[in-house]
Amino acid sequence: MGDADYTNASPAVVKDDLTSVLDDATYNEDATASSGSRPRYNEPRLRWSGPLKVDESVTITYSVTLKAGGDGDVKNVAWQPQCDESDPSCDQEPPTCENNVDPVTGGPCDLEDFKLPKLTIEKSADKTELPKNGEVVRYTVVATNSGPGDYTQSKPAYVTDDLTNVLDDATLDEDSIAADRTPAPTYSEPRISWKGALKSGESVTLTYEVTYDSTKNGDKDLTNVAFGSDTPPGPTPKCNPAVNGIDPTTGLPCDRVVVPGADLEVTKSVDPKDGSTVKAGQELTYTLTFDNDGKAAADVDYTDYLTKVLDDADVTSGPTAQDGSDLTVTPIQDEKFDVDGTVAAGDTVTVTYTVTVKPDGERGDDVLGNFLVEGDEPPPSDCEVDDPLCTENPVGQVEQRKSVSPSTGTTVQPGETLTYTLTFINVGKGNAAVNAVDDLKHVLDDATVVSQPKASDDTLKTSALKGTRYTITGTLSAGQSVTVTYRVKVKPAKELGDKQLANFLLGPNDPTPRNPDCEEGDPSCTQNPVGDLVAKKSVDPADGSTVKDGQRLTYTLSFTNAGKGPVKVSQVDHMAKALDDATLVSGPTSSDEALTVRRDGSDLKITGELAPGQSAAITYVLEVKPYGQQGDHRLDNFLTRAGETPSPTCEPGDDLCTTNPIDGGGGFLPNTGAGVAMGAVPLGLALLAIGSALVSRRRREEDTVTEGHLER
Repeated sequence: MGDADYTNASPAVVKDDLTSVLDDATYNEDATASSGSRPRYNEPRLRWSGPLKVDESVTITYSVTLKAGGDGDVKNVAWQPQCDESDPSCDQEPPTCENNVDPVTGGPCDLEDFKLPKLTIEKSADKTELPKNGEVVRYTVVATNSGPGDYTQSKPAYVTDDLTNVLDDATLDEDSIAADRTPAPTYSEPRISWKGALKSGESVTLTYEVTYDSTKNGDKDLTNVAFGSDTPPGPTPKCNPAVNGIDPTTGLPCDRVVVPGADLEVTKSVDPKDGSTVKAGQELTYTLTFDNDGKAAADVDYTDYLTKVLDDADVTSGPTAQDGSDLTVTPIQDEKFDVDGTVAAGDTVTVTYTVTVKPDGERGDDVLGNFLVEGDEPPPSDCEVDDPLCTENPVGQVEQRKSVSPSTGTTVQPGETLTYTLTFINVGKGNAAVNAVDDLKHVLDDATVVSQPKASDDTLKTSALKGTRYTITGTLSAGQSVTVTYRVKVKPAKELGDKQLANFLLGPNDPTPRNPDCEEGDPSCTQNPVGDLVAKKSVDPADGSTVKDGQRLTYTLSFTNAGKGPVKVSQVDHMAKALDDATLVSGPTSSDEALTVRRDGSDLKITGELAPGQSAAITYVLEVKPYGQQGDHRLDNFLTRAGETPSPTCEPGDDLCTTNPIDGGGGFLPNTGAGVAMGAVPLGLALLAIGSALVSRRRREEDTVTEGHLER
């Protein structure tokens, strides 16, 4: 305080040096003075000059905004220069100002020195990358008061860790959030926060854990920023990159950590595709695909289990990894193999192998189930729908057989009808195609189709007869059974071929068997020999000849099997029209024990069985009764099958009947010596004419008689 006024000519001068302020704050360009002109600012100093009377004062006011990055020592000096500023020798540097006096010049000065707290942030993770899903990352944030001042309860330090770009790829374990000093940190998604007092040099350490989850479809980079502030936090700084620990945009202390993660997608496929039905002898190609869409190399540790494949198929090649990959594939051992190694970020690597389905009858459960499992986990028991780590291919297996009624091996007769049944059963676990042919070459020479093939279900279609074959096609579901039936009728005996009805169910490209022979137990073949029983009836004296009282006639019934199979004999010899004129005096007897004969009233019943080519005969003798005891004076005799009614007359040329008229001439009357009556001459002539006619008929019959095949 002086004794004279400062004037415009000799003004008062005040300077304020902000050098030690501006590293910690920003001048707001708002300086004012209570009198005189506005202070001028020429960084880093403010200067005011003007008149000032004795006992008057001037107040200069301005503000700064604190910022991070300085030394925390906010110190500035205001002083009155003691020399002419225009003089080059005038010292312009601020004084040290001890007790408001410049110790060098003795001029007045004032010093303000604020000690500010200052946060530094260090953030780290215990992993630099995440090679597999499910890994745990432990984060540590250390906030240190590196400034000369203290954070207090009233003016605390604020520490914030923003997990926005972590939680898109991971799950926070909230129970893991901890601090090494009070108070405890808080969590309000997506930020972990702490505020509290920190003396100069003290620090607080925050820790927490997250679990990587690549299935969350984030960016596969766990990126988070921890930052500090002296006031409640605002938006999170990018901190990318930080400059000396400071975000260049906001000036806040920060640290940023990025942990890239792998995104390994593992799939298993098969050709033909999963779920499709395969068949014996078919080859399947399995492909294991390891696709890493993440930002870090992916660890591979998988086991492929083939237990449910190898019971139904054999490995024919592989397994091998794609050339140039970092995957190792072990040989198959104990019905499994391992795949280990790494897949670089952005790469896709495959492992392939092939198997061939075992033949029918050598397989297990007819389902090729294949499981790819991570690590040492056991494989699942079932392949769930849409599971990308397993495939399942059922094996379809059609069992086909044919049968015939009457049963295979049974002898059939001309005129008999046979019903063939083709049976197709899918005994496998998947749909199965049917493509078969029924070959009738060895049937149609002996029989005629009388009913075309018809399937029991529309899933199978039958073709028209082409050549000697029917074609059967379609698809059967697992467990489905469908039959195809048709009928044939055995031709008459004179039209028969080899007398063997052999029928073969074949594959579409199989040749027709050369011989009409079925292997024993072959379910795809039937064989029915045709029995051809040739029956004849004869008499001695010959059929048609005239016999007389007391004369004996020997009848012979002959039976020959001219077919290829055993034939049953069940015949009846009807003697009623002979026994009214004659008496059975001998027999009947059989020439072979294969046939038996017994009398039943006026009938002889012949039964038995003849092997192919075998013959047997039945004989008996009748004696003509006296003329007066006779019936119609004609011995008619008929051979029929059992149950048939004989014809009323014996037609010429019929080998199954005989007829012998009986001579009733006068030569057998007593001789009385009387002359012949006049009427006897015409009668004798008439009888002579009748006899001549009978002889002529018999000769014609002998010229036209054929073998007596018994047909239905």
